[in-house]
Amino acid sequence: MLDTPKQLDYSILESNARLISSSLISFVFNLDSNLCTNLKETKEECSLLLNESINVDRKRLAVWIKLFGSKPRPTNTLQLQLIANLQQVVKKFSHNSVVSEVVINDFVLYEIVEDTLTANIVKPAIFELLLAAGICVYLYGVYILAYNAQKILEGSINKIRRNLLL
Repeated sequence: MLDTPKQLDYSILESNARLISSSLISFVFNLDSNLCTNLKETKEECSLLLNESINVDRKRLAVWIKLFGSKPRPTNTLQLQLIANLQQVVKKFSHNSVVSEVVINDFVLYEIVEDTLTANIVKPAIFELLLAAGICVYLYGVYILAYNAQKILEGSINKIRRNLLL
């Protein structure tokens, strides 16, 4: 936003545009992403854009940067010169172009913030306290039974022996 065409390094912009275009081509045509790794080791340049007429051109980038960066961008309508230039480029490569009217004011990025209040019915805390007390009594009973299991078993076996011996 604060960059001007004079501050740009066109060699970096060209390499970034070439990287993006190669990535798009490899994604669209499902090419192997490791296609250029062998060439990078030998310091050769690798590009999936083999035809020089469709390759990234520094002069073309400079023209587009001058076109886009020299004037502030309009907010709700595009300038007629920009529309004509884009239509000319599209006709050159696809031989068919249609300009549609677009009103950007209909586009909403953020909706109005809405506050919501939620009320829930909560069980009384006394129910949970009674439930916890019941669980504690049950666990205490199991603990006493396990702690005195040896005495209970010995006493039961002694009673059975006495009854059998009588």
